[in-house]
Parts: sequence; structure tokens; C-alpha cells
Amino acid sequence: MSTNSRPVTAVPAMHGIDNIELLELRLLESARSSNRRGTVQQIADILPPSRECSDILLAHGELWISWMHFALHSPTFSREHQEFWETGGSLQPQSKDDSLWLAIYFSYLCGVVLLLSEDEAADAGLPYNDSNLVLNNWYDAAVFFLNQGDFLRHHHIRSVQAVAVLSIVFNNIKDTSFQESILASAIRIAQALRLDQDAANTHASVIDRETRRRVWWTLMICEWLAIPHRPPCVSELDFDVAFPSLATDDEISPAKISLNSPSHQPRPVQYHIALSKIAIVYHRFRSLLRLTRWESSQITSVVIGADQELADLIDDLPPHLQADEVQTPKTQHRDLLHPWIAWQKSSLSTVLLYYRTLISRTLQGHWIDGDAVEARIRSICLGSAQGIISNIRAGPVADTRWRPW
Repeated sequence: MSTNSRPVTAVPAMHGIDNIELLELRLLESARSSNRRGTVQQIADILPPSRECSDILLAHGELWISWMHFALHSPTFSREHQEFWETGGSLQPQSKDDSLWLAIYFSYLCGVVLLLSEDEAADAGLPYNDSNLVLNNWYDAAVFFLNQGDFLRHHHIRSVQAVAVLSIVFNNIKDTSFQESILASAIRIAQALRLDQDAANTHASVIDRETRRRVWWTLMICEWLAIPHRPPCVSELDFDVAFPSLATDDEISPAKISLNSPSHQPRPVQYHIALSKIAIVYHRFRSLLRLTRWESSQITSVVIGADQELADLIDDLPPHLQADEVQTPKTQHRDLLHPWIAWQKSSLSTVLLYYRTLISRTLQGHWIDGDAVEARIRSICLGSAQGIISNIRAGPVADTRWRPW
């Protein structure tokens, strides 16, 4: 398009917020709390878990939340957790680094509590019967120790990891304003630590390199798939980080390093990589929308292209993450061995449907034009929205599992 040409038809979503997006924004803003007051002003305010409770929650978290944030190398964190309790389990940190580890610890604990069912919470031995009170207290403890560690000045990967783990919790605590600010800070800290450049980490151990990649892509998922959408503080051109390897945490432990894992075996990190690819597609789509004033025919091509990229991602998913995978005795046995598969599959299906809806509804103002292409996009949008409802109503996972979403 020449600099003198003008669009024949402007699409409202390109220059501001369309009506549907505005309604969604108002709904989300209504749940936003700007006057939340922390319950932890000093260490004495923290509800300390018992060693038994801590062990139970750690084991639960390794199975159910470690692959949601992928901010930690589980064997390393488990070893640190054991050392913490063997040295007395004190909440009196001796250094800023200790404070930041405690920030990770309480981030992890509150992330696990968020997902507990009533029966699981009753069996966990929480320090108080009200799991919601414990959740809020431990969330505030995580933020307290971040501040105790002077995380904005004392840059350390632990503060980045703590924020990545807390990404599960922010919306449920109604602390979304704080989330936006601290996520941006975590990204800047990660950049200062050169987590955004693989070339800067060539001398790091395999465990450190994989941890850096995982936590960086967690930040990108949170930043680029933010709901509601906001202008991101980092673009695709600002970093050079490969996706994490398919290896499990045990396979990249010091005793057994193997990054060439059998591709046919389900790997928790495949979910994380799939989310990263979705984030890239949606980020590129939103970036294109901001480039210029598009004519309707041009934006239609952009929408179709982005939706096709998501469709291709669906086709390329490993079998255990395919929503329409045919169940057989073999797959049922597999899912019993890896109970996280059903949750990952349902969650990923919902994410893909949601962002196909967001992309397709960009052309909602043209649905009544009668064009066959517009009718197809309308069908994708409505079908995806209906699919989300079906997933949540008939999904194979407990209601509590949807809270981080």
C-alpha cells in the first residue's frame, strides 16, 4: 500500500477496541481489585506449614503444577526443600538469596493450595482449616519475601522463578494490577540476567540452561497470552531463546543427562512448548494489527493466516494432546500412568479454542456481508466458543483444575 492510499474499509478492532472486546474488558475489570491489602507485614504473620504438610504439597505440586509454570527443575527444588527442613525450616532468612528462595517456596505452596479439592485440602494438614485463608497468606508471604530479597535491585533468577510460579495464582487472588507490574519487572530482570539470549549461557550447565529456557518461555506465555490483551513489553525480535528440550526433569539430572528422549513417550514439557507456539502465533497476529490501517480484504487474509497457523499447531500436537484422540486400552493405561495427560489435553484444547475465537471475532463486523469466507470465519468463531463451553462442562478434570486458566 502506498503512503498516499487510504483504506476502503476500516476494521474497528484495528484502531481501538471492538464492542465484544470492550465487554470482555469490562467483565475482567469488574473482577480486578486495586485496594488489596497484604496479610503479611512481618514473618510472625505467616502461617508456617508443618514438615509433613510441606512434603505432601511438594509431592502434589510435582505432579500437578510443575508443568504449568515450568519455572523450576523439580529434583533441584526437592533437594533444596529437603535441605531447608533438615536445617530447621526457619523462616528467618540469612541473606537476600535465602529470602528469594522462600519467595519461590511460598509461591509454590500457594499454587498447589489453589488447585486442591476440599478432600485434598483436608488431607494435606494445612495450618488452618480455611484453605482460602491459607492461600492468601502464603501468596502474601511470597510477595513479602520477594521484597525482603530486594528483588528489584538484587537481580537473581529466583525472583523470576517466583513470579513465574505466581502466574498461576494472580487472577484468583484478584491481584491483576500487581500482576501486570511484577510480570514486566520479572521480564526486565530476566533480560538483565541474559535469560533472553542462549548465546550468553553457553557455559551454563545443562540443568541451568534448560531452567533458563523454561522460565523465559513461561514469561512469554504470560506476556503474550495476557487476558485482556495489552501491548507487550517484549517482542519476538528482542530475544533468541530455543524451546526447552523434551527431556523430563529426571533425564536432565546430574546423574543422568539425556536430552534425546524418545519422541513417542508423553512428556510434560510438550504442553509448555505448545503454549509457547500459541503465544508466538497470537503475538504475531496482534503485532500485525498494529502496523497500519488495514483494508477489509487484507485483514481477512491476516485472520485466515493466523487461524490456519493454530490449526496447523493442532495437527502437529503429539497424540496424547490431541483432543480427538481415539481412546483404546493402550491410551487408557498410558493416561493412568500419567494422570496429568487428561488435564493437559483439556486445558490445551480450551486455550486453542479461545484464541481461535479471539482471532476470528476480529471480523465480526463483516459477518453479515454474506461472503463465503466471512461465513467460514464466523463458523470457526462460534464453533470454538461452543467448544470451550463443552470442554468445561464435560471435561475430565475437577473444577478446581480450571482456576489457573
